[in-house]
Amino acid sequence: MNDTGPDRALTPGDRAGALVLLAVVTVVAVAAIVLTRDFPPNTLPTDVGPARFPVLHAVVLIVLCAICAVETVRAPHAAALPPPPGARIRVALAVAAVAVAIAAMPHLGFPVTAALFLYAVIWLMGRRQILGNAVYAVAASAAIWLLFSWGLNVPLPVLELGAG
Repeated sequence: MNDTGPDRALTPGDRAGALVLLAVVTVVAVAAIVLTRDFPPNTLPTDVGPARFPVLHAVVLIVLCAICAVETVRAPHAAALPPPPGARIRVALAVAAVAVAIAAMPHLGFPVTAALFLYAVIWLMGRRQILGNAVYAVAASAAIWLLFSWGLNVPLPVLELGAG
């Protein structure tokens, strides 16, 4: 299978954006390696220990980023197309939605804020199904909340009615 055809062609902006993103992920992976150097080593010969997992994952991530960067650089060039009408406004509104969600989280709690945020972002992405968007936003918010609160035992802010 060959994935270097015209459908894999990248515009200069897409190429630059992908390379910047890969560089940021690589820097985060290197930081993970550096910051976990002081983790305690394991004394059991049959156990990898907690110090090895972050390093192992970071090394794999760096290798995958390098492979993706090579593929990005080697991808054919495509002419830049103008953005669709209203794209810049939708991006600005999405950034504003993130800021509003961050500000609302302590007051409304995670489940309500995440559901409203997801609904708004899905709407901004062009999916105009009111009921379908609401169901997806509520389900995704609930799933994330359950995963963190129950599965990982990480408390997330919740709406407390009657709290003064």
